Amino acid sequence: MKKIISCAFLAIALLTPAMAVEPEHQAAIEKMFKLMHQQEQYETSMTAGFESALGGAVDQMPEAQKEKFKVAIGRVKEFMKAEIGWDKMKGELVELYAQNLTLAEINAVLPLLEKPEFQTVIVKQLKVLPEAAKLGASKAQALQPKIMQIIQEEMTK
Repeated sequence: MKKIISCAFLAIALLTPAMAVEPEHQAAIEKMFKLMHQQEQYETSMTAGFESALGGAVDQMPEAQKEKFKVAIGRVKEFMKAEIGWDKMKGELVELYAQNLTLAEINAVLPLLEKPEFQTVIVKQLKVLPEAAKLGASKAQALQPKIMQIIQEEMTK
């Protein structure tokens, strides 16, 4: 099964042409990323999402296991950063934005992004992201029994 999945991903990677982003378009996207603090948002979301997915797992562990778990989580975060961190993903994100936003659209929004009021909101948003992720995870965790019930119902039809 793992071989089939690996082959499928390899085929997709080889058959999907890399999109060439014009230098001017790329520069505009990178400027937008900087003004939107996209790297910080990406990294915060990645870490907060991972931590939220764990829920209160560490709280439910015996004291003797908590420290080991924290060390393991630290290693997992470093691994994730190395594999899917900003440096690895930035190029693909530039392509994604280039596919969805024209150069004219980006250039139209850049002056708004440069305003101090917008920068204040972005900086404060970075502080809110981890808490928002925890809030969403706790709400989703409460729904998990019903979600599993729905899946079971559908799987047994």
